[in-house]
Amino acid sequence: MKKIVLFITASVVLLSCQPSQKDLLMKKWKGFSAENKQIDSMMRERENFLDTFGKNNDAATNLAMYGIANVDSVREINLALISESRKMQQHNVENTYLEITKDGLAIMSYSSEQRDSSKWRLDKNMLHMHDIRDTSIHIEMEILSLNDTMLKLKYQDNNGTSTVTFKPAAK
Repeated sequence: MKKIVLFITASVVLLSCQPSQKDLLMKKWKGFSAENKQIDSMMRERENFLDTFGKNNDAATNLAMYGIANVDSVREINLALISESRKMQQHNVENTYLEITKDGLAIMSYSSEQRDSSKWRLDKNMLHMHDIRDTSIHIEMEILSLNDTMLKLKYQDNNGTSTVTFKPAAK
């Protein structure tokens, strides 16, 4: 019986020492990665199309079908554009910061000098943010994972469902 009481007491003490979800959330986070299955799928479809674009035709057929005889150049240019688009997206993610403050502000800063401020509140595993200037602008993000080294959020926008992962920003 003594061992059971000791075990329960130790468990309660250990659990009470764990930081709350709110405490873990309140810091400055730096974008690490982003995923949107709809956009990723569209990019893969374009790459797959470009991989075979005009390859089974001769120059005359390509000219008749596409208005250009040398589709190799078009293919290479478009594949390079897709690659550059992915690099720009990753650059934007890595230069996005989300600061959650104790006084209820969420400050999002992007690659440029653009900053957006909103009020935030936590409801179970949902992070709610309301624009300070226009309270009708509201975004809900599901907290998929949160610990002292990572924050992973999922949200809906016009491009479907996105998942973004943040790491603590360097101090």
